[in-house]
Amino acid sequence: MVTFAGGEQAGDLRVFTGPRDELAAGRVSVLGATSGGRTGVSWAPRYPLQPGQRYTAVWQPLDGDRITATFTVPGLELAATTRVEAVFPSSDVVPENLLRLYIQFSAPMSRGGATRFVELVGEDDAPIAGAFVVPEQELWSPTDDRLTLFFDPGRLKQGVGPNLAAGPPLRAGQEVTLRVQAEWRDAHGAPLRESFEHTWQVVEADREQPRTDAWTVHTPETPQDPLRVDLPEVLDRALLNRMLFVETQAGTPVGGEVTVARGERAWSFAPSSPWAPGRYAISVDPDLEDLAGNSLERLFDEPLVEDQVGRPTLDRLRLVFTVGAS
Repeated sequence: MVTFAGGEQAGDLRVFTGPRDELAAGRVSVLGATSGGRTGVSWAPRYPLQPGQRYTAVWQPLDGDRITATFTVPGLELAATTRVEAVFPSSDVVPENLLRLYIQFSAPMSRGGATRFVELVGEDDAPIAGAFVVPEQELWSPTDDRLTLFFDPGRLKQGVGPNLAAGPPLRAGQEVTLRVQAEWRDAHGAPLRESFEHTWQVVEADREQPRTDAWTVHTPETPQDPLRVDLPEVLDRALLNRMLFVETQAGTPVGGEVTVARGERAWSFAPSSPWAPGRYAISVDPDLEDLAGNSLERLFDEPLVEDQVGRPTLDRLRLVFTVGAS
């Protein structure tokens, strides 16, 4: 409950995540209900507020100046068990036009911490300003344990305003480090077990589309063996997990478990049941992308043709393989 005390008042009382200096026009407020009475005006959240999260209450009386107050929801002294499990790309090398990265946590996290607890620094240990586009609603997985961060697309696309004015956030030949601070709290209000760092070497921009004809498919030799695919370049980790499927020749999905390894350059599929002899196919979504956002269908930097926007030009690709009777 948030209350502004005073005489019987009316007006607009809203609560926002983050400190006062992060408020901006058009920002969406936290869901809640406002009520007035003889002692002032109060606000109650529709859902419980996050322990350890800072909030700013903004009260605009009908007759008077706006009043703001920042507060933090007390958190329980919980054991720090959550940690950063990995950052993707997990490789040590990334292109200058890297489009996105993922931070994978071991447990669900509280939202709203990306701008305060994550930073990208250069070799001089200075933060790289404006590298990420952080939307008001952070891009979390449905289980709140993986955060997606996008580099500013306007600075990556050649010839557009932000790119001409500031260039890409990353520069070939540079060494950059992503840091995640331990003060970030998980969904239960406990801080991370430890801070985390990952360093990449930046190389020249990647402006070529990935090609499935460059993949090496290792067919299972026994009914118990997994299907393995070696990739000639690093592809997007999250898309590799959900854009490749295994089907029978008739197109029936085969159940099993996908594993992505070797710095996102190896994909494998272990079927739930042993392979039956016959022909199968790896079904590949043409929207599968590399680290620079180049898909099997188009280059990220390719000019858009107005009448083709939203209209795919490729069907799903099928890489056929055979499992023998022996």
